[in-house]
Amino acid sequence: MNMTKKEALAFLALNQPMPNDYDITQELINKYNNVRLYFSANPAEEAIPLFLQSFGEGDGFGVYQLVEDFLYKCDKKHYSFKYRQHTGKSSDNKKCPMLVYIIGNGFSR
Repeated sequence: MNMTKKEALAFLALNQPMPNDYDITQELINKYNNVRLYFSANPAEEAIPLFLQSFGEGDGFGVYQLVEDFLYKCDKKHYSFKYRQHTGKSSDNKKCPMLVYIIGNGFSR
């Protein structure tokens, strides 16, 4: 799927957070995954807080955990700062515990 950075950022901004797993549609999670793939190929600092705030209840059918592919490509100082800002405001870190662990302890890749 072809998309622009503007379209990908707009999608994330409109889906803060994504619906819970029991409410999400396959079409919506597929679009989220396409946005994730876009930013994995085209990392952008401004997408970091949008992803960190996008996780709905559940695991997004396994897609939320894959956001780490994007984060691995970002400069650690950017995602660490954004992560600390985000978790300081909310208890959403329970929504995707693997990402919380990885970001909190630093990537080892």
